[in-house]
Amino acid sequence: MQVIFVNYHWFDNTSGIHLFHLANELERLKVRCTVLVPHRPETVASFGMPSFSVQTFRQALLRFGLRDGGKPGREDLLIHAWTPRETVRRPSLDLAARLGAPYLVHLEDNERRLYLSFRAAAESRAHGQFGRWRRGLIDPREWRGFLAGAAGMTCIFESLERFRPAHVPGLVFWPGCEPEIFDLAATADAALRRSLGIPEGALVLFYPGNVHPANVQDVAELYRAVTLLGRRGLPVYLVRTGHPASGALAAKLERPPNFIDLGDRPASRIPELLAVSDILVQPGRPDSFNNYRLPCKLPMFLASGRPVVMPDCNLATHLRDGEHCLVTRTGSAEEIAGKVEALAADPELRRRLGRNGRAFAHANLRWEIAAKRLLRFYEETLATAGRSRPRPFDSLSERANGSPPLDASR
Repeated sequence: MQVIFVNYHWFDNTSGIHLFHLANELERLKVRCTVLVPHRPETVASFGMPSFSVQTFRQALLRFGLRDGGKPGREDLLIHAWTPRETVRRPSLDLAARLGAPYLVHLEDNERRLYLSFRAAAESRAHGQFGRWRRGLIDPREWRGFLAGAAGMTCIFESLERFRPAHVPGLVFWPGCEPEIFDLAATADAALRRSLGIPEGALVLFYPGNVHPANVQDVAELYRAVTLLGRRGLPVYLVRTGHPASGALAAKLERPPNFIDLGDRPASRIPELLAVSDILVQPGRPDSFNNYRLPCKLPMFLASGRPVVMPDCNLATHLRDGEHCLVTRTGSAEEIAGKVEALAADPELRRRLGRNGRAFAHANLRWEIAAKRLLRFYEETLATAGRSRPRPFDSLSERANGSPPLDASR
């Protein structure tokens, strides 16, 4: 079996992390994998040595662009479009047509909400930023048709199934994390903390993640929580990695005291940096963004053996509050600060949550588990791919027939 993954970006984001580990695990299961990226294929090295092939879209079209002698496409080949974003949709359809291969589509976010958040942010600035952003987002006229024409749909959390057309088979699989995170000591790395200038006796939070229009308010509440804790006399440090926020996004973030911004760091450094922390917080609240995703930080957080605070949505719906983690209901700075204070005052609670969270992650959040489930789905898809499927949904013809237009708002 051969699978061609088509990613919307190079290897420096959540999708890159997922595809790196998933493709490596599939290769161990004897599935030949190729990951296509728009450009910068060399960024795969930030995660380590891949067992799979990495190519740009242009290289792939040169390699896969013509069928051998006009013969039908290979019976064991699948195209897996990694999200329905426009940078993925077009090359995926092109490759599927040229190779005579079925394609699947993967969802990891509420793409509709992301599109609207980025569009609203651009409109509030009254300049052309959205023209650059939209190339990495869905086309609101086309994305549902892309899903409707797929041989299957995968997603990282069950809530995303609401976007799956009824006739398209689906699979939900949870992401995993690097195996070495399960081996981290449950206590903080004192030498690493000293190297960052963190004094002995401080309580350290670590937040790896980018800030964008859909999550800026969540991150702002985390920053405010750290400020509140400092005012209450708790010596809390916040260590952060990720793209620095700028412009209007940065204006929404009030830098807290004892803030250590390490900027962009290779994903391979995240396990090491997790060791600096005592407590890990995923900010947010149940809403149309957080309900439809599973942040890649959460498997790492739970596997690290540290107590985790997270909102009452996505993965928390499968965990027990007070046993695997502490759950926030509103995501406000006051609520986050209260949870951190409770953990700071109760070492036994910290140990219990860290131990139980790691056990849950080991049982459910490993890439080998995801890869085995995905392989079975691939086999089922190939077994039925020869059967007739409904034609891809055509937005223009549907509108001509009186159906409502495809729109990102619905």
